[in-house]
Amino acid sequence: MSATRENSHETVSAAAARTRLAELSGRAQALATAVDLDGKRRRLAEIEGQLATDWEDREQSTRLLREQSRLREAIDPVGQLVAEIAELAELAELAGRDDDAGMLAEIVPAAAALEERLAKDELRALLDQPHDACACFVDIQFGAGGDESQ
Repeated sequence: MSATRENSHETVSAAAARTRLAELSGRAQALATAVDLDGKRRRLAEIEGQLATDWEDREQSTRLLREQSRLREAIDPVGQLVAEIAELAELAELAGRDDDAGMLAEIVPAAAALEERLAKDELRALLDQPHDACACFVDIQFGAGGDESQ
């Protein structure tokens, strides 16, 4: 009877891990859409094609190399995160199918680490405009309700 309880507990853990990873996968896909991952990949392919054939205009080549670098910096972390979440979801599926408690024990902290990375990438995606890195001053004045209250 205790073996049945242990298997039941492992199944619940596997189901919980799969549910958590499905939620992370949805968030990662939403992030990929928000940062236009597919569009950036298409643009990167265009740039690589241009760089492979046209090196005569040095200024143009330099500009393209800079853009290529920026695109790779934007694409790589999100693409890796989406792939790692998918891979971990497959492992959770296998662990649930095989009732492998050891594999589940490895999946839970890995999912937590991926969730932390995802949260950082989501914040970075919100702050990706040109002026977001600039400093600003905020002046909050309080009193009796503002200018129109008198």
